[in-house]
Amino acid sequence: MEKKQEKRSVRNNKHIKIIAIIIIVVSALSVYALSIKISVDKWNEKIYSGVIVQGFDLSGKTKEEAIDSIEESFSKKLLDKKINIKIEDKMFNYTYADLSAGYEIEETVDEAMSFGKDQNMFTKRSLIKNKDNETHEIELVFGYDEDKINELEENIAAEVNVQSKDASMTIVGGKVSITPDVVGYELNKEEFVTTMKESINDTLGEDTNLTFTLTEIKVAKSKEALSKITGKMSTFSTSYDVNDRGTNLEIATSLVNATLLMPGEEFSYDEVSQKGRGSYTTAGGYVNNKVEQVEAGGICQVSTALYRTVMKANIRSVERHNHGLPVGYSEPGLDATVAWGYLDYKFKNTYDFPIYIEGIGGGGTVTFNIYGDLTALSGNTYELKSENLGTDTKGNTKAKAYQVTYKNGVEINRELISTDSYAPYTEH
Repeated sequence: MEKKQEKRSVRNNKHIKIIAIIIIVVSALSVYALSIKISVDKWNEKIYSGVIVQGFDLSGKTKEEAIDSIEESFSKKLLDKKINIKIEDKMFNYTYADLSAGYEIEETVDEAMSFGKDQNMFTKRSLIKNKDNETHEIELVFGYDEDKINELEENIAAEVNVQSKDASMTIVGGKVSITPDVVGYELNKEEFVTTMKESINDTLGEDTNLTFTLTEIKVAKSKEALSKITGKMSTFSTSYDVNDRGTNLEIATSLVNATLLMPGEEFSYDEVSQKGRGSYTTAGGYVNNKVEQVEAGGICQVSTALYRTVMKANIRSVERHNHGLPVGYSEPGLDATVAWGYLDYKFKNTYDFPIYIEGIGGGGTVTFNIYGDLTALSGNTYELKSENLGTDTKGNTKAKAYQVTYKNGVEINRELISTDSYAPYTEH
């Protein structure tokens, strides 16, 4: 019995010793873990070892310390960085501060601060000690305000752009006077903005140096081109009574006056004559083959006179219509009517030189003169001629119009231009 008790006592002592050892080990581990936690917790508000931003070591720094260090080392130097722009003989100097350039410092530091913080306690301790001197690189994001580039371009353009200006001319008493053109220059905005975006960088210690050339803006009407106008190619006059209708003719003539058409340009009497709306008076005009009082009544006499002048310069019509009824100021087939927005008289300058139209109205006469390069006529003269074909069974007047070419006063060619029909005029 005593031996059994001794054996039991020995086993109990062993158990106690084992438990004691376990307690000691657990306690030791707890103390060790606690010491590690205390050590790690000291870095909760610090950046772990080996964290590098733009080559700059942030190990052990608080968020505020890291931000201050980056701003001191990078941001201030970046803002002082220069942008030197040369355009022709002018220099423009700016700094990166003018573009509101900078780094996303706080976001970068937040990323640095969070590195390793999601690991377990022992991994955190290993990262803090960093016995192997491992590094973790974080990019410092660089940015700028793109709107500032556009503003900068606009400011520079205002300094360097030169507005182009067409040459102009006046003719007084048949004498041609030309005001020279001004060639324009402008900064190519798209090229400027693209180059700026490609060139802006955060390399410290290096200025950004750029050179741009201006784009030449050629004028549509140069003095050289206008100088090809050497004299009067054609002229035509028409008479009118000085009354309200006559006032309309004078207004329409003044609108056509001083028209300068470059090669290939088209003239629309509908467009030009409508510029006088609000100034015309009410006068007699044809509406659906009836005489009615209408705005700008009578201005078809101007388009007719212009048509005759243009044909005498040997320029064909793009669009031309005869009246529905005969008119007293023109032979059948030689008139040109216009109904705003419906019928137009158009022609295109088919010469390789500009033509200038002079319109003179007043005192009962409208005269048009067309000026251009006289050599283009080769010594010929041109006249629009009417052939009255009489009336048909319905009483409609028929007429043909021919462009007749004369050389030294002798007819050398006759070209059919139109065949027109006019309804008989009846009282309504």
